[in-house]
Amino acid sequence: MSPTAAFDRLLQGSRLIRESFPLILRAASGSSLLLLSGEEGTERHLLARLVHLLSPRSRYPFLGYDRSEARAGFVRMLAGGPRQAGLIERAQGGTLFLDGIEELELREQVFLKTLIDRRSAPGDSAPCRFILGADRSLRRRAEEGEFYPGLYYSISGLELPLSPLRQRKEDIIPLARFILAGARSGRRTVLSLEAVPRLLDYDWPGNYRELETVLRRAAERGRGNRIRAEDLPERIRFARYWSPSPATPAN
Repeated sequence: MSPTAAFDRLLQGSRLIRESFPLILRAASGSSLLLLSGEEGTERHLLARLVHLLSPRSRYPFLGYDRSEARAGFVRMLAGGPRQAGLIERAQGGTLFLDGIEELELREQVFLKTLIDRRSAPGDSAPCRFILGADRSLRRRAEEGEFYPGLYYSISGLELPLSPLRQRKEDIIPLARFILAGARSGRRTVLSLEAVPRLLDYDWPGNYRELETVLRRAAERGRGNRIRAEDLPERIRFARYWSPSPATPAN
């Protein structure tokens, strides 16, 4: 299934995508900075890619950088060096998604603010479009001096907040089917009827990223083309029995 067809199917089933679609279209049609904010593991990367696919830049590269996972320095990764092109050059004409920016060091935040200011200068032609991702605490961090306020107020004009998956369980199955449609297991994999309620019982503290990891592993080790309940980890199979019991009232 092509990425566009998979996203079309996801749009029909996901509440988050449906409700956010007007803002997604607005972001895709322009070149303004977009901030995607949500808990760790929410679909920030997924929505950034959707914005790219719907934009005039879709025929050019989409590159992502996750500060929480990258080992190389932020400035060197973006700007490159004498023998290696940086992400900005490699994303020429396309979209560069920078995720986890709340973890940037102060000097890296200042560097990013400089890039943004240069990008918005009159007559300046930006080599690529920036989409930024961060957790929901970014505003609080800026107000408390833990994040460079100048950068926060430069990037918060167009913001799309993402609620955690546990608050929109109706999105779990559409997202699961989207993940399985793109799985590289060499075969078309579907959910069995008994696996569906197991996925819905679980709260997914790791959000979309955890769902994706679980389903890809289940698809790889499962037999046939169907994910059964027994292919899922125990914490998910027995989630309804492992829910914390209500606190005992104090005497």
